[in-house]
Amino acid sequence: MANYVPYHVHTMLSNAVTNIDSVTTYKQYVKRAQECGMTALSFSEHGNIFEWVHKKEAIEAAGMKYIHAMEAYLTERIPDEDEEKIRDNYHCVLIAKNWEGVKELNVLQGKAFSRVDGHYYYAPRITFAELFATSDNIIITTACVASALCRGTESAKASYLRFLTRHKDRCFLEVQHHNTQKQFEYNRYLANLSKETGLRLIAGTDTHCLNTEHELGRSALQRGKGVFFDDEVGWDLTWKTYDELVEAYRVQDALSEEEYMSAINNTNVMADMIEPFELDRSFKYAKIYEDGEKVLREKLFAPETIDPIIKEGFSREEVTARLEQEIDTFKALNATDFILLEDHIVRWEHSHDMWQGPARGSAASSLALYALGVTEVNPLKYGFYFWRFMDKSKYSLADVDMDNSAKDRDKLKFWMLNDHLDLPNVKTCEIITFNTIALKGAIRDIGRGLDMPLDEVDTIAKAVHEVAVDEEKIVTIDDSWRKKYPELFKYVDIVIGTIVSIGSHPSGVVVSDHDIASEFGLCYLKDDPYPVSCINMKELDSLNFTKQDALGLDNVGIINETCKLAGIERLSPKTIDFEDDAVWNSIKEDTSLIFQMNSNYGQRTVDKMLSPEVYNKIKKQIPNMTRLDLLTFINALIRPCGKGVYDDATNGIVSKTGIKEIDDLLGSSMGYAIMQEPQMAFVQEFCGYSFLESDKLRKCVAGGSKVLMADGTLKNIEDVEVGEYVCTFDNYACSSNKVVSKSSNGTKPVVKVRCDSGFKVKCTSDHRILTQRGYVEAKDLTTSDFVFTPKVVKKYNDGIKSNKKPSVVNSDFIMQRVISVCDDGEDEVYDIGVENTHNFVADGIVVHNCVAKKLGTRDQLPIIKEGWERNAKVKYHLTDEQSDKIINPFLQCILDATRYSFSLVHSLSYSCISYECAYLRYHYPLQYLTSCLNAWNGDDDKTAEAINYANSRKVKILAPKFRHAKAEYFYDLATNSIYKGTSSIKGLNAGYSDFLYSLKDNVYKTFTDLLYDIQASGMPRDQVETLIKLDYFEEFGTCRELATIFKQFQFFKKGEAKTIAKSKIPDEITMSIIKRNANETEKQFNKLNCHNILNEIEQYVMTMNLGDVDLKTKIANQLEYMGYIGIKTDKSEDRPKIVILEMKVMKQREAVEPWGVIIDAQSIGSGKRSSYTVPYKLYKKCKFNKNDVIKIRDWYKNKRGYFYITDYEFVVM
Repeated sequence: MANYVPYHVHTMLSNAVTNIDSVTTYKQYVKRAQECGMTALSFSEHGNIFEWVHKKEAIEAAGMKYIHAMEAYLTERIPDEDEEKIRDNYHCVLIAKNWEGVKELNVLQGKAFSRVDGHYYYAPRITFAELFATSDNIIITTACVASALCRGTESAKASYLRFLTRHKDRCFLEVQHHNTQKQFEYNRYLANLSKETGLRLIAGTDTHCLNTEHELGRSALQRGKGVFFDDEVGWDLTWKTYDELVEAYRVQDALSEEEYMSAINNTNVMADMIEPFELDRSFKYAKIYEDGEKVLREKLFAPETIDPIIKEGFSREEVTARLEQEIDTFKALNATDFILLEDHIVRWEHSHDMWQGPARGSAASSLALYALGVTEVNPLKYGFYFWRFMDKSKYSLADVDMDNSAKDRDKLKFWMLNDHLDLPNVKTCEIITFNTIALKGAIRDIGRGLDMPLDEVDTIAKAVHEVAVDEEKIVTIDDSWRKKYPELFKYVDIVIGTIVSIGSHPSGVVVSDHDIASEFGLCYLKDDPYPVSCINMKELDSLNFTKQDALGLDNVGIINETCKLAGIERLSPKTIDFEDDAVWNSIKEDTSLIFQMNSNYGQRTVDKMLSPEVYNKIKKQIPNMTRLDLLTFINALIRPCGKGVYDDATNGIVSKTGIKEIDDLLGSSMGYAIMQEPQMAFVQEFCGYSFLESDKLRKCVAGGSKVLMADGTLKNIEDVEVGEYVCTFDNYACSSNKVVSKSSNGTKPVVKVRCDSGFKVKCTSDHRILTQRGYVEAKDLTTSDFVFTPKVVKKYNDGIKSNKKPSVVNSDFIMQRVISVCDDGEDEVYDIGVENTHNFVADGIVVHNCVAKKLGTRDQLPIIKEGWERNAKVKYHLTDEQSDKIINPFLQCILDATRYSFSLVHSLSYSCISYECAYLRYHYPLQYLTSCLNAWNGDDDKTAEAINYANSRKVKILAPKFRHAKAEYFYDLATNSIYKGTSSIKGLNAGYSDFLYSLKDNVYKTFTDLLYDIQASGMPRDQVETLIKLDYFEEFGTCRELATIFKQFQFFKKGEAKTIAKSKIPDEITMSIIKRNANETEKQFNKLNCHNILNEIEQYVMTMNLGDVDLKTKIANQLEYMGYIGIKTDKSEDRPKIVILEMKVMKQREAVEPWGVIIDAQSIGSGKRSSYTVPYKLYKKCKFNKNDVIKIRDWYKNKRGYFYITDYEFVVM
């Protein structure tokens, strides 16, 4: 069949360089190309190759050849710095002929993004010289009417044409089918040029839209964002089938039939020039030593490394054997240098007084990392399994996540990116992210684009809300809005998820010894000097590039800073006393500010389990269980994985099986297998599982079920192979994803789910099926549910018998009502694991593959039970009753862990942080609170928690004051107070804050004396005035008095005036003061002693009884310059006086009049913020506004704990 190869195609990834160039995804194009029978496909984004690995995988999964390409921007040359910049930015398409060409093109794209040397100017560009230097591995077409041949200068045309002619074997003249006069003339020009030079014509489509709907959606979005491309008028940017393309050229009538048919066929000729290539998916741990094993052994077995571990109570033989086991695994996985890299990073951090958290995730399972100081939790002491971190059969890269304070994380990232970790062979880059249009933004943009009234659009946008679906929160809007505004949502659904810009991952950094610029490509962001990968996190993971995650955790910084403030050695699990009774009592009393435990649920759980009654009950049953063990268990118990055992556990009931090996295994978790490692160890030791089987278990679909493959064919599930691609549900669109695993799980009871289309699927009762509610277990489906089915499925035997769909989500899927769910005997069951989307289409219905990285994420429980019965039941000679009594609670724990399971190593590490927080909070409360307030500056909720705790401990939080305040919060032991920092004051330079604090011990008899010192620092006048307004200098007088004194200081030229005209002296008192301190002439005073004059004026001002500014002015000043109200009188009579911070009138949907006003207010007396409700009838009689001050006369607290004000009066309006 005659066909062509679309190679000039733009997806929404072009939007990263141009503004709203497309709203179509590459997956949608791939699907359409497959439907059209294309044999190859290329995406030539404007100036970028973003997400090219995913594109390659999708195209090849659809049975087509992948062509690596980019529509590049060209400039004749980059002007020198003193020359005017030129925005020529011609277009051309670059196509990689082979893998070497891919790497060459990737490097060119990276150069084009450089903003330092002038390459990037409005767009990423390469120069003519760089284009002309390309090798024979790059194919070139001249692109659209923005080509240098169409709109270039004469010199540009000439040099470009000379190059093309010299390389006619790999260069093509691109004609296009758009029916405009300009394209018509340009096509004729190219046809004549082809005859003159022998350069071949090629048909480029310059596709930007999947279809007419997408074209209209693109246009509406462009109008909504004020974007207009005048050179696109009259263009046909939609996808073209072969017949449509031929017809378009016939209608255009610029070329003869022979010319345009040859140009179309040359797309196939070009595609035949492309050599397929495979991607390298081997582990890419960076090699940093010539003999990494030798270096690692020297480090690990050095006395200063191994002896401290032995001193912790472990034999040399035990430690040596564990280290040898780990080294053997490192060698097998070529990960030796990876361990040394982590050691190198941590040593650098410590040398710069940066200290990471004790551990995060599975890395704490490695004794080698503990010995090197990378982690601080001894895996031998806590029985961590090394395989949790690394195993010879592990199918994915190991990683070491580190928790750092925010500022330390920034320093670490800077070192990794700027200095490349001080390793000469290492390259680093940030990881790209894509910013997209969300539902609310799409409504606003499309609403503007459709010229809807803006207030109406705003109302619709505000109806967007979140709902919980499965494990995630989904942003949605009620169907009533869709029915009311069908045209709006027609385009909203098209543009949701459209990429609008690029960013970088906040924590991830690629660290590699590979040539990353060529192997996956780099780019640069506008205000970021460091390279960013052109492929995203998932693509990097699929290629097994190593990355460092410099994660931020406030509490790590809080611990470090508190230790510095307190002048003590930094706390760590190695140095802290975990048996401090006073600390544990304080935890039981109040979990505020304690990491992971500071929720109400955490407080209730800790209070109960640390009570003498429950704790002693547990200790009797598990004598060696420490309170840290219990806190570690609580850390998991308060998560969803603990819900089934919560009541028993919090009442001190320990689960005992009577089998020593099992009870020992689960002892530290009270016999409940709610954490990942005990679950994995249990199935390995007692159910016959291997490590891989324990790390990745599956759910099942009955044999004979038809799975929809990516190419549209159907296969029985038992015949689907790993590596094949299946059709998946991807945000309401069909996509193609790889099968990464497959399992046969024996004969199981199954249910049959039927929907009104006639489709029916057989699966185990707990297999999850996609519905309007999210994923729901088959047994829980009702006839009120709707399942998702592909809109057009022609090859299923049943076909679509009826189509009673409630709504069309989009062109790919419809929802079908569930007719029945019934038992259907037993059947052979299977499951496949699918990457990315984790679902597939079985018998026409979207089902979850239920594959996850960890055991605790919902597994096929009967498989585990069968393994238990084949192994442990036989080994321990158990009866059926005894067997079920042991295995069924274990299976329930796994079932409860479906939504969220917690790792033992993670829980223990984080419990260490929790205890360190509690230890410092108890022993160094002022320093700890100060660190918390500084770390959480800007986080209102956390700051409120800290302030409430401070109030409960009689610690005063005071506004910034001279002699006490630094730029940040700072404490005063003498007064048991913490002063807010001046850094929060609008417009105040932090350097002046530190200067003012340096004056704290100086003796000043007058404010004038202080002003002279301030003047010497060069502090601007407006900053001094701001501090006066905020009562920062209140020890010297009131705001009004000090403002008057400062005004005089300015009048006398900042205290430096030498002369003054008598005519300028404002009053007789000032005149008399000057006379005493200057020489007098007829018209002026000279030789002024300004210091004496100003001090006398100050003395006079202080006798004037000027008083202070009113409360309203103080509130206004504090809100303007600090953003909060810092007034707190500590007077009981002022407690009922509250400042209205926020207010919201509440009205029921059908009611005529509101029922009340909810206010957020702050007490003048106590400084505490609270919420109150005022009945609307009372509010109507005495209306208040934001920032007003009222005095509560009467109030009550209802049964639900809400405060209701029943009477009040105004203090300040």
